[in-house]
Amino acid sequence: ILLLFIFCLAQECKCLATSPGSPDQLRLAGVPASSTKHVVITSVKEFGSKTASEVAVLRHNSDTLSYELVADDKKNGPQRQQQFVAEYASSSTASAAPFNVIIQSKVADIKSILRSTFLPRMKIPHGYVKYITWNAIQDLSTQLRSVVATQRVLEGVGVGRADATAISASINFIIRDGAGMAASLLFTALSASNFRYDVKRWRLFADLIVDIGITLEVAATLVPKALFLPMICLGSMCKAMCGVAAGACGGAIELYWAEKGSDISDINAKFRAQNTVTGMLGLICSGIFAHQLSASSVQLMWCIYSLLTALHIYANVQCMKLLELNSFNTNRINIVLSDYFSHLDRFQFFDDKSQPIDHNTQVSVLSPSEVAKLEPLFFLLRRKKTLSSFVVFGVSFNNLMQSCTSLGTNLNSVFDHDQAYIVKASRKEAKRNGVYVSLRSDASSIDKTKAYFHALLLTYMMQKYVAVEDAKILEIEERANILFGPLFTSFFEESQRAGWNLSKTDVNSRGYGFTFSREIC
Repeated sequence: ILLLFIFCLAQECKCLATSPGSPDQLRLAGVPASSTKHVVITSVKEFGSKTASEVAVLRHNSDTLSYELVADDKKNGPQRQQQFVAEYASSSTASAAPFNVIIQSKVADIKSILRSTFLPRMKIPHGYVKYITWNAIQDLSTQLRSVVATQRVLEGVGVGRADATAISASINFIIRDGAGMAASLLFTALSASNFRYDVKRWRLFADLIVDIGITLEVAATLVPKALFLPMICLGSMCKAMCGVAAGACGGAIELYWAEKGSDISDINAKFRAQNTVTGMLGLICSGIFAHQLSASSVQLMWCIYSLLTALHIYANVQCMKLLELNSFNTNRINIVLSDYFSHLDRFQFFDDKSQPIDHNTQVSVLSPSEVAKLEPLFFLLRRKKTLSSFVVFGVSFNNLMQSCTSLGTNLNSVFDHDQAYIVKASRKEAKRNGVYVSLRSDASSIDKTKAYFHALLLTYMMQKYVAVEDAKILEIEERANILFGPLFTSFFEESQRAGWNLSKTDVNSRGYGFTFSREIC
């Protein structure tokens, strides 16, 4: 791009050197040069019924690089301003434009090229530029550390040693790559169905696991020779897991940006272009980085490596914080409903069965941008149990029957009112205390939202009691069933107003569903 800019600038300078005339000379029929300001113009295109010869004053607009011609009609007096397109001189007999205008024009052209190559052609979503900046930083840090890992692996297989053979190095690489392929298949089989429930945490998991893989390869030469091959195999397996998780979550992230004003194909192409440029910069920087590290001490190498790893993790965390996903998963709906119920508790909704329900009570719902700052980004970092910890979602109907109290009222709701789920609290002697949810096999996303809302409502009400007997459980369930209707209606309206899309709710589930036939019943 820099070479292109220099070439275009040289061509314009050549035109300036060969074009006669003064920069202040205006070649416009019927208008003297003294009545104009600034630049050279050879002609002005016709606009409507006004022509250039009718213009008395010419004003240069530096923002748009165009000219405003103020018409002076002798018959009608001053008329409204007309916008004309100015054409600069390009022949040897015409005057040339000033140098600063040429620079501005070329800079604008380069900006246009860069935008069309790296940014969406439609609306640029809010936060997109910050996201691609942090993404480029984390990608570059990974490439620099990969150079160190490659050096250490080559040293370990014997590059530079007289006793090393090509066949032994080839076998090591074959075993390492085979371990990575096996890990990729195994990880896909075990975790592929879970990626859609928690895109952010799985994306960060991919970045953390690749950090572990690169570190294992860098440290492989520090362990006994017998452990070198297992170390690089583990590193390859970690990298393979990163490829699976990052690839699966990358599609969801691209779709998120596409839904904010562009299309998925354009976003995908621009991400590939950005990765290409980052890769080119990585090649240049990696060569310099490898040359400098080869002459440095081991302590300095590990210090730089640690800083790059910390930068990689920080950049990825910043990327994930910029994703303001507007669909509910388990963590996001738990954060929203915990806040929602705590506000409702101020109105004593959950205290007494005889307490009247105020249907006009309005409680605001946290927006996606607010939840993005609160939701956890790492696995295994849950500080305390949340409402969702006590909910067993998507259990089998058989498990529901064994663990919960009488289902008579709930079955009537399913059969008579076509309800798509059953929510029940477990008995005191059940293996796992909590609230069980069984879904109908054809339950929609809205039905899942209702079921999870109902389950967390019941959980919140049960937590207000230290010890709950089975008789009290039935009483709490009855109160929750009464409150559910008006509360969910209010929550649904407030959620849409806050920007949530409840039709895309996808919470963690055991995967079971029940069906029933009216003929059999």
